[in-house]
Amino acid sequence: MKFNVKAFAIAHGLVWGLILMFMSWSSCNGWQSEMVNVMKSSYVGMDSTFIGGVIAFAWGFVSGIVTGGTFSYVYNRLVGKK
Repeated sequence: MKFNVKAFAIAHGLVWGLILMFMSWSSCNGWQSEMVNVMKSSYVGMDSTFIGGVIAFAWGFVSGIVTGGTFSYVYNRLVGKK
C-alpha cells in the first residue's frame, strides 16, 4: 500500500502544528513550560502567549509538511521495490 504524499504531508503538518500550538498555549498555565523553552530555540517566535501559539502552529505546519512529505515519499519509493 502506498501513501498519497500530498494528503499525508498536509495531515502531518496539521497534527504537528496543532500539537505545538496547544503546547504553547498550555504553557501559559505553567504546564510544559520547560518544553516550550526548549522548542523556542528551533521555532522562532514560539512563546507562552496567544500569538506565540499561532506562530508555533505556522512553524509546525510548515515543518510537518516537509517531514511528512519526505517520509511518505521515501516510504513509497521503498515499498515499490521488491
